[in-house]
Amino acid sequence: VSASEKQGVFAAQNEIEVSPSELRTAESRLEALDRDEDIAKKEKQQAELEVEKAAAEEESAIASRDETRHNAAKHGKDIAAAGLKATQAKLEWLDQKRDALKATRSAAEAHQKAAEAKVEFEKAKLAIVEHDGKVVAVERGGRRVILLHQGKRVAARVSGRRTAVTIGGRKAERGAVRQGMTCTVRYYGPDTQARDLRCIN
Repeated sequence: VSASEKQGVFAAQNEIEVSPSELRTAESRLEALDRDEDIAKKEKQQAELEVEKAAAEEESAIASRDETRHNAAKHGKDIAAAGLKATQAKLEWLDQKRDALKATRSAAEAHQKAAEAKVEFEKAKLAIVEHDGKVVAVERGGRRVILLHQGKRVAARVSGRRTAVTIGGRKAERGAVRQGMTCTVRYYGPDTQARDLRCIN
């Protein structure tokens, strides 16, 4: 098997090496998000306490009939409410970020499975088999050749450019293959494209 043919396996194996990295990155980001979310929840709890304290201070200021104190308390209450709103918005954003990271993790897992399947596919493609026998039919101007191999008819597709055809050891066109010749075909299995087709009269 040539190096160019192995290239598909190498590329698929490279994808397998990349996909765990994608998965680790997604997992790491989710763990970091957990920490950020814990902090944000504590910030929200603190902001809620600040709102309660500001409301209590405003009530106390109203009772004291001190306008300056009342204005200050009202301003403090507005600040506390804004702070609470900010922490709520942060938690909503973190929820959305979690959904996105979960989707990224799922995509990374799917990529890994796809890469593993691709390696098996590329390896299967390299499993070239060799069949020989009498040519019992030539179809479509030599584009499809049928051999009788061990009592069974097996077909091979013959490419004008990608299949090396020889007759009696000499290079030949696929259209020169005739019924009754004895040929050996190397391919990936019946009805796949032949790598080469070697025939004798």
